[in-house]
Amino acid sequence: MIAGIYAARLHVATRARLLGTPYGRVLFAKLAVAGIAMAIGARNRYRNLPALERGEAAANRRLVRLVRIEVLVLFLVLLLSALLGVLPMPHAM
Repeated sequence: MIAGIYAARLHVATRARLLGTPYGRVLFAKLAVAGIAMAIGARNRYRNLPALERGEAAANRRLVRLVRIEVLVLFLVLLLSALLGVLPMPHAM
């Protein structure tokens, strides 16, 4: 995530060129989806795992469901990363 932000700042002269290109839109989508993955991971770590340790009955079911969702979201991050690898960066246009 940090590398994507750094690359955008390094290679793109203006925000308009970034926001108006397919590369920029995919980059922002990837950053948003990665943020969602981090939020799900934080919820699991700070809410569902402690509930599981306390022995709450529904905690295991919630944790498994959210881990499955997190895996799908991370797969989407991977697909968006692959797409970024084949799109031309805005400075090359």
